[in-house]
Amino acid sequence: MPLIIATGASQVVTAVLFIVAARLTSVQLFGLAATSVALGTVSSGLLDFGFNSFFTRELAAGRITLETYWAKAKTKITIAAVLAFSWFCIFVSINTILSMSSLIFFSVLLFQTLLVPLRAHSRGSVISTLVLVERFSAAGIFVIFIQLGPNPATSLIISLFAGTCGASYIAMNFVRTSLRASKVQAHRGLPWTGSRNYGLSAVSNSLQQLDLPLLALLGGSGMAGIYGAINKWTQPLGIVANAYATAATPFIAKSHSTRAAMLEIKKSAWIVGLSLVFAGAMVPAAPSLVDLLLGTSYEGAVPVFQLMAIGTIPAIINQVLATGLQARGFDKQVARVSISGVIVQLTLLALLAGTCGALGAASAYCALQTCVFLALFFLLIKKLRSEV
Repeated sequence: MPLIIATGASQVVTAVLFIVAARLTSVQLFGLAATSVALGTVSSGLLDFGFNSFFTRELAAGRITLETYWAKAKTKITIAAVLAFSWFCIFVSINTILSMSSLIFFSVLLFQTLLVPLRAHSRGSVISTLVLVERFSAAGIFVIFIQLGPNPATSLIISLFAGTCGASYIAMNFVRTSLRASKVQAHRGLPWTGSRNYGLSAVSNSLQQLDLPLLALLGGSGMAGIYGAINKWTQPLGIVANAYATAATPFIAKSHSTRAAMLEIKKSAWIVGLSLVFAGAMVPAAPSLVDLLLGTSYEGAVPVFQLMAIGTIPAIINQVLATGLQARGFDKQVARVSISGVIVQLTLLALLAGTCGALGAASAYCALQTCVFLALFFLLIKKLRSEV
């Protein structure tokens, strides 16, 4: 429960930061900043390739040791550092804001990698604290920056990077003392062995976030600015569901059957139900929320907000279903569903972005989540029948 509250609160803080940045700068410039953050986040997921999710399950089930994990983690972090440095050097002369996506890429990958043993050992209170430190420190830095006068779009990216680095430093010191992260040699060879199916799911989830850069390319940075601002206010509900599913993963992996796992997590399932209620309430409240949060410059964002809220309803359920099925050994099937879904989304977006703009992106998001929900529900029924 603390982890879910902390994750939800951190996403609300992130949404507020994006809203403030959007109001203080032009739609076009904000669109570039939102695209940069999205590129960095997508890239971290691509390089991770299911590493975090797979080893969370394996550590929780006791199939690998902490020493093995840290050896592989050090290799992954080293590769990420080299790629991030090269990325920044190549693109800094082309576009300063977009080159900063390399900072988001490395900081997000480092932080999430450090959290894996904590998740596997059910250290929810520690993770909750780190998540809150990450976002509230970013908020504090952002406030200082906008008082000093730098560009709000640039300040947003630097603040998010600094907040994540600060939380990573605290996490590193904690795991070094309590979970033996020190004095472990880096793993020789690729660290992703065994995580292929998780990796394919992670790649598809990361590719979903390419909707914003693709919209910027095909529909313009203005449309990307509208979609990026709206997306940050529907994401927290899905993130809360993801935090719930992630926290439940160790218990699901240890359960002797899928039905037993469902009974184990049933007591706290009301959190998912509450998220669904909030998502539904956003649909009629969209006109007032857009006017209050974004102002008149984003007046055309109301139908986009409504469609995103509708799509968030199945998305919330999908987070729980996908994570649970992966923990029960259906990672290959979930990967296939995820890849098929993102192909549908990006294809529709490519067809609609030029004529419908942000509304087309929101429609593609709804189609994605509906298709994925139907497929995952079928897999759950299949899994339950196989265990009878």
